[in-house]
Amino acid sequence: MTNKNHSSTVLDKIPNLPIVTFILFLLVLLSSLTQAAPRLDLTDQQNMYDLALYLDLLEDPKGVLTIEHVSSKEMSEHFKANTNKVLNFKFSQSIHWARLNVRNLSKETVWYIYQFYSSGGFADHVDLYLLQEDGSFKTFREGQSIPVINRRTPDSFASFALSITYNENKTIYLRVKDEGLFFLPLYMRNMESIKAGHIYTTIPVFILLGAIIFFLVYNFLLFSSLRDSIILFYNLVLVCLLLSLLKVIFLAFFDFHVWWANRLEIIIADIFFPMSWILLTKSYFGTRNAAPRLNNILLTLLFIYIGLIIALFVLPFPIIAPLVFWVGIVYHLVILATSIFCWVKGFTAARYFSIIVIPVFSVGSLFSLNVLNIFPLTIWQMLGLTYVLYFPLLLLFSFALIHRYNFLKERMLQSMQQTEKLKDEFLANTSHELRTPLHGIIGLCEGILAGRERGIKLEWGNELNLILQSGKRLSNLVDDILDFSKMKQGDLQINPRPVDFNSLLTVVLAICKPMIGQKDIQINHEIPEKLPMIMADENRFQQIMLNLVGNAIKFTPQGEVKIKAEIQENACKISVRDTGIGIAPDKLETIFTRFSQVDGAIDREYGGTGLGLAISKDLIEL
Repeated sequence: MTNKNHSSTVLDKIPNLPIVTFILFLLVLLSSLTQAAPRLDLTDQQNMYDLALYLDLLEDPKGVLTIEHVSSKEMSEHFKANTNKVLNFKFSQSIHWARLNVRNLSKETVWYIYQFYSSGGFADHVDLYLLQEDGSFKTFREGQSIPVINRRTPDSFASFALSITYNENKTIYLRVKDEGLFFLPLYMRNMESIKAGHIYTTIPVFILLGAIIFFLVYNFLLFSSLRDSIILFYNLVLVCLLLSLLKVIFLAFFDFHVWWANRLEIIIADIFFPMSWILLTKSYFGTRNAAPRLNNILLTLLFIYIGLIIALFVLPFPIIAPLVFWVGIVYHLVILATSIFCWVKGFTAARYFSIIVIPVFSVGSLFSLNVLNIFPLTIWQMLGLTYVLYFPLLLLFSFALIHRYNFLKERMLQSMQQTEKLKDEFLANTSHELRTPLHGIIGLCEGILAGRERGIKLEWGNELNLILQSGKRLSNLVDDILDFSKMKQGDLQINPRPVDFNSLLTVVLAICKPMIGQKDIQINHEIPEKLPMIMADENRFQQIMLNLVGNAIKFTPQGEVKIKAEIQENACKISVRDTGIGIAPDKLETIFTRFSQVDGAIDREYGGTGLGLAISKDLIEL
């Protein structure tokens, strides 16, 4: 009993265990918050270091602190170790101080603090303070506000050379001032890293520049011939891409006031580029008719971007710049939704558009989320996504355009074929309808002329002959149209059998004799006496000969028409020659084209449909 009471008394004196645990957790947390960032040890095994996790940070909202203040022991406790892999100040207008402790364990005696270019551009003002042995500070100044002529390295806005001997410790302070800073990718590099970096970053940039310029020229030539607004808007996208790459060069080698530089960077890369894509998407899918609601959303985004351009020059930059990136996220989602919607709706060309847009705009959304510090990306992740995926896929959009034109071309051909089929059916139906009254007219005229001896006046007989000849001519034209229609549809039947050419020619000459009229034309023929039978469809053979002999008579004012047949191996060669107006050598191929005449003057003088020779050629080739 005594032991039990004693133990319970001891337990009563121990504080509540959960409370103790919570207090210990707070102590550990507070100690971690005040703990300084680790020292950076430079070694020969590495030639580049990301400084983000080695920096202690201090924010100066009022901008009143000096190097003497921040380096004092009292202010030292106000520095907080940075725990983010990406330095993102979220468009802060405060002045930011950074402290770095470094020790050199390498053979290199010169190292560089280097700011990479990112989507936020370069910092406006960067001051570096290097603590000397006597307690004073050596000051260096770089940044976008420094004139080009005064920069130590023209290809970078923040590159500081540090002389540091082996096993030497250095304390470095950085003071960063910017109108609306968000990214500050700082690295410690040696000369070997800088030289290699120039190679690995410059080559991809120039390859992309060359590719963009090539596609710009190619699409400009394409636009000059097709006059398609889609090509124009795609060229606008490429121009924005080109400016996005060239702006780094412009800012590096030309002086721009930081006020203008900050706004131009946002406008070119984050406003003009989305606007050009919106115009391209509207034109590519024809959203005005295909998806009116999506079209209205795209138009709304366009007007929002126009409003943001105006706001950037009127309202404070740190307020408007984040809005640009929030709108950018919405823009990426809308373009993705439009592409997928049109793909689902059966727009075939949307397939290739979506294949390109889905990864590209997903990456674009990540970039916007990165700027807003929602999904942080390192500079290398951004460069990798940009050069390996983003730009190349945008250039591959040219192939989506090619597929779209092939799709439209195929659809146009199908439409033309359908129209051609309807035209042929109309011609065939109309010709069939004309045949019956024509045969009636011809039959009546022939009946009346046959009864001329019953007292028909001479002038009536001449007029009836004219009607009869016109009717027969019109009947022949109708027959040609019907044959043409049948051949196009593959309905023309050929029934070959042995044919006596002499007998067939006698019939042809008898039919063609009235065509001579008052012309001084002699028709001669040169046919072998023992010409064998020819295997052919007699009716179609006769039609061919009528077309050839009829053409010869029609285009010969006077002279001779000669028909010749000769045996060549297992075939019979038949030729029709005349002494008429002739055919120019360059027109020999066109005379066999359907509805074609040698020239308009001949068409007006001699008439005809231009089908006779074309039908004859097709019949021979059957």
